[in-house]
Amino acid sequence: MKKSLAFLSGICLALSSGVASAVTLNGWNVGNPTPVGATGLVNATKNIGGVAKVSNASIVPNASHVSKILRGGVAGVALTVAVNELLDGIDWVMDPANNQIRYKVKLDPSDPTGSEFYYNSGNKKVYISLPSTELCKTVLNRTYIQYIELKAGDGVGYCNVPGESGALLWFYTNHNYDPSKLEEKILPLDTASQKVIDNAQSGNTDAQVATVAAAQDILNEAQNDAEKAKPIVQQLEDNSTNCNSENPDPEDVNCGIEPTEHSKLRASEGRPVGKVVNDIQRARNSDIFVQTSNDRFIVRGLNSREHIVSKDAEHITTVELRTAKQHNKLLNQGDRRFATQAEVDLLKSFIK
Repeated sequence: MKKSLAFLSGICLALSSGVASAVTLNGWNVGNPTPVGATGLVNATKNIGGVAKVSNASIVPNASHVSKILRGGVAGVALTVAVNELLDGIDWVMDPANNQIRYKVKLDPSDPTGSEFYYNSGNKKVYISLPSTELCKTVLNRTYIQYIELKAGDGVGYCNVPGESGALLWFYTNHNYDPSKLEEKILPLDTASQKVIDNAQSGNTDAQVATVAAAQDILNEAQNDAEKAKPIVQQLEDNSTNCNSENPDPEDVNCGIEPTEHSKLRASEGRPVGKVVNDIQRARNSDIFVQTSNDRFIVRGLNSREHIVSKDAEHITTVELRTAKQHNKLLNQGDRRFATQAEVDLLKSFIK
């Protein structure tokens, strides 16, 4: 048996709205999203009076956004993985017209007519209804077992160790199988979509295909809907910085400070990561410190925020609230020290 993506409505093409494209929002030229967990992080540029501004924003799709993408046939692998995890290997089909997954289960678990296969355990037949590719791993509980399918006679296949001969367990066709004994049930597509989001948040790249496509779709809709654009534009304005370079790189959101993946993750969580350049620009020597454990810069910004920047010009992270009392304690303990003039000059050079 196979998990099916046979869409009952015959929809097999990707949503045109999910295709990556350049978007302009209130003067901001927004790039295509890149995945940070289940979030789509976008960089953007804007030119005001000859001054280039750069920024970023986090687009966080919800289950209904992802369902829209999955209904269109995008990220089928992510959907298959998510539904198989939720249904524990039960066969299913997608019904996009009704925004749901359909599957069947036995009315009576002890009724052998509801199982396609059986195997012998001593003198007892054990009935089971699972995809053939899952039988060995599930029944024998050994991940390195493989299923070999045969067509001859009643034996439909057996389990063995890859590269070795000899069956560990035979499976047979159950001729009493009666599909009418199965009860059809429904899994809402949004439930599967939330599982896709959870998988994307855990770093699953197949799932991130779906969440990034959903983020792009949100951007595309926002371009033609002022209300939908408002929260994204607000993020861009809040996170914006001015590039002082005569030839700013529009792809470099931090004007010379390269964000790490950890920094991007913190940005997606709402931390004021985009303020790093402004805070470095305004920082006095007395606002710049060095961590003694790893030689990284610490820049004390407004509202007790701190930015951690490496001497390779990488923005490591932003700490949203480090009070003066906490800072002074770390300074007195020797965990951080004042930066030398040469170090201050090096840090400032990152944004020139």
